[in-house]
Amino acid sequence: MNSIESIAAIGAASSTLHGFADLRALQQSAGLKLIKAGRGVWVHDEAGRPLLEAASGMWCASLGFGDPELVEAAIEQFKTLPYYHTLGGKSVVPSEVLSERLLAKSPIGKGKVYFACTGSEGNDFLVKFVRFANNAAGLPKKKKFISRTNGYHGATLAASSLTGIAGNHKGFDLPLPGFLHTADPHYYRNALPGESEDDFCQRMVRELRTLVESEGPETIAGFLAEPVGGAGGVVIPPAGYYTRVQELLQGFGIPFFSDEVITGVGRLGDWFGSDTMGIKPRAIVMGKGLTSAYFPLSAVILEQELVDRITEGSDRNGHYFAHGATYAGHPVGCAIALAVLDIIERRNILDHVKRMAEVFKRRLLALQEHPLVGHARCVGLVGAVELRPLPGAAGDPGGELVKKVHAIAENRYGLIFRKLANNVCAFSPPLVITEEEINELFDRFIAALDSAMVS
Repeated sequence: MNSIESIAAIGAASSTLHGFADLRALQQSAGLKLIKAGRGVWVHDEAGRPLLEAASGMWCASLGFGDPELVEAAIEQFKTLPYYHTLGGKSVVPSEVLSERLLAKSPIGKGKVYFACTGSEGNDFLVKFVRFANNAAGLPKKKKFISRTNGYHGATLAASSLTGIAGNHKGFDLPLPGFLHTADPHYYRNALPGESEDDFCQRMVRELRTLVESEGPETIAGFLAEPVGGAGGVVIPPAGYYTRVQELLQGFGIPFFSDEVITGVGRLGDWFGSDTMGIKPRAIVMGKGLTSAYFPLSAVILEQELVDRITEGSDRNGHYFAHGATYAGHPVGCAIALAVLDIIERRNILDHVKRMAEVFKRRLLALQEHPLVGHARCVGLVGAVELRPLPGAAGDPGGELVKKVHAIAENRYGLIFRKLANNVCAFSPPLVITEEEINELFDRFIAALDSAMVS
């Protein structure tokens, strides 16, 4: 097998089309970094240099890198049955067992689970399933979806349309018709002068009500939101927001769908972020931490009423549900996910997250004293700091400050975090991180902030 040992071996340009990157720069391999190994919360670059991975890759390597139990679970399933499908009345044992266990742990309770490969696919399939269910229920107008400005829901056409980040629409002719966006409940950034958190929540709900009434509640198929925003800035809505939103939606007969691709499987300290944030969803989409990113797998958990409607639609369609995917319920992915659930239970990972979350919170909120930090926020083991220019400095509409801090942190101090729009530095370390490693993470980040002030 051919092997690439260094950036130099790639030549003038990478043959891989990279996402969310400066493609022009990567034509000269500028800024490209090869990650060649990983263990625990650490990854190693081509030179063997250790980097503290404070973002779990893409919010996903929840049990860290190189866990031998997950590797062994994959190997054993590869030996037993490396692949089979879940189409046309066939199934595999890991898929059936995983469905039962997810339903038992979820706030959905009774229903069914459909597996996909990515969170994007999961959200896309949810839209498809809900439209099919509403047609079966004689509700052909009930097709529009409301999500939030700055919410992120994936990269397929429907998931990108659900996403409320303008930069993800530009050039792609998105969003598609039928996808609407309501206000971003980011109090620090969007509150009016003198507006209390309670008044802010009421205004957010009024804006949602106005949108629903202007579109017609009979046309709204559902409201989709992340319990805690991810790529849009780690947005943690104020207390009372979800209670008011759910009351409004219930009054209009609009279901709440929860995008738990990031917050599922322990990220906030509970199995589901919906439990942490007081959400009672009618469907949940999850992924990322479901396999600790050791295999591409996502899941759509549907309440029984939606399943019943889908079954009725299948009956009307010649007893045939015309949806399927080659890798849905892949036995290796499901076997790894079952091992993840076992590890979380046996090693008491949720209790560990709750303990480490206190250390994480203490260190992260203390950053608000730093001259470059405008706001710090966290829940569980996900958090962010929003940077601001130094007093007297010009504004930073292009986010140059976060780029500078990110580069210094990675290149000088061996720390990886997610840089997001609006000068946001996001942290979502593996759930297995220790107190010592949390302190190391923030010591390195402070060093990067200090260096950014003088360089």
